[in-house]
Amino acid sequence: MIKIDRSAEPVPTSLTMAGNVVDNERSAAQSYYTAVPAPSKTYKFKRYKEDDIVEALERLFHGKCAYCESKYIGTQKMDVEHYRPKGKVNESQTHPGYWWLALDWDNLLPSCTDCNRRRGQKIAVLEADGTIVFTDTMENAGKECAFPVSGPYRAWNSQDNLALEVPLLINPCQHDPDDHLCWHISNTKAPILLAKLLGAQPDQKGVSSIEIMGLNRFGLVNERAAVLQQIEVQVKNIYQLIDITAIMPACEARDRCLIKIGQDIDELHACYKPNRQYASMVKSYIEPHMKTLKRYLVGLLP
Repeated sequence: MIKIDRSAEPVPTSLTMAGNVVDNERSAAQSYYTAVPAPSKTYKFKRYKEDDIVEALERLFHGKCAYCESKYIGTQKMDVEHYRPKGKVNESQTHPGYWWLALDWDNLLPSCTDCNRRRGQKIAVLEADGTIVFTDTMENAGKECAFPVSGPYRAWNSQDNLALEVPLLINPCQHDPDDHLCWHISNTKAPILLAKLLGAQPDQKGVSSIEIMGLNRFGLVNERAAVLQQIEVQVKNIYQLIDITAIMPACEARDRCLIKIGQDIDELHACYKPNRQYASMVKSYIEPHMKTLKRYLVGLLP
């Protein structure tokens, strides 16, 4: 998960235009939920999936899931996910859901089906001895209508102050995931996400986000491992080329090696641009090597 600047993408026109189908649905929902007596069923929103909304989310998040950074384009349809759930709240059975935010741009995120839809998953777990194992049984994971908060306050309607809520799920447009999450990547065959430690305790926003979205599910860990092992090979190849170049006499071939090392380092840096899959994990692996590689390269220059 990486921090995303939502202001980089204008609010889709369908969400701001008066009198269109989205605005009509917003008005209908307002009438539905303010009726007396209060409705017993949830309103069926449809217009949050308008084409311009989907396209804006794809541009803003580079065609990746907001939570796990998997590229969904070309493999599956993106779910338009409501950060605050629109129809109900799993942690509060009587809550009507944050229906007034169902068509609010700031509440919409792109999600892959596994992060959004609740289903059984095998989950990777870090054991006390440092080994990583997968659970024998399937555990339910997927955000669905989950929205845990810390403390007693929860907004129930549009007049309540959302700023008083303390969400326990990371919104990459509002929180910096690096403040709450870290990577365990010493085993490149099973890279897993952990909650950062705050003193002796794990960050609760990190814990909840990992558990609810299933951010260490079997298939996801395997996909991340395939990417990370490729990066591992790239890094090793650069170190090997540095070692070879270090014992070469001054010559044209050595100059070409120096150019190649510089190019390879630049390519390595590009591997964790925001549009790349699992950029957060890749950055965590590469950054400790970058200063060393650049220092070695400078030491080889004439």
